[in-house]
Amino acid sequence: MQAEIERFAQEVGMLDYLKKEPNKLSGGQKQRVAIAGALILHPDILILDEATSMLDPKGKATVRRVINRLHREKKDLTIIAITHDINEAMLSDEVLVLSRGKLIKKGSPKVVLRDEETLRSLRLDMPFIYRFEKSLNEIGIKAKAETIDQLVESIWASK
Repeated sequence: MQAEIERFAQEVGMLDYLKKEPNKLSGGQKQRVAIAGALILHPDILILDEATSMLDPKGKATVRRVINRLHREKKDLTIIAITHDINEAMLSDEVLVLSRGKLIKKGSPKVVLRDEETLRSLRLDMPFIYRFEKSLNEIGIKAKAETIDQLVESIWASK
């Protein structure tokens, strides 16, 4: 068990903090410890509720890297991530948009997060990448992309 604790603490960037008192950890550090604690149990379903909300960009990247690795390597693990971060939702296989306990829209992030009308009705913005893509199309640059690099390629191809 000690090896597992050290392995998952290392994965979420908390190995150096194992001997620290919990009340001495920041909110983001506590969040990463909680995720490591859940992963140690090797669950079939992992539910993450705003798992990166209190983390700085480096902490968010660390947690996302762990989640992505689990997603790739542990095919029998279902990961449910609850988030208000629209850019984080883009990383999902499937997005469910809920409002007041009701399912509003369900589908791939590519479809759901481009639905400007639905997002606007919920006072949400489209992810930056899709807003930028839309702006390029409005000025005559044909673009359809999931990454900034793909949009840059669209701009260069239009010249």
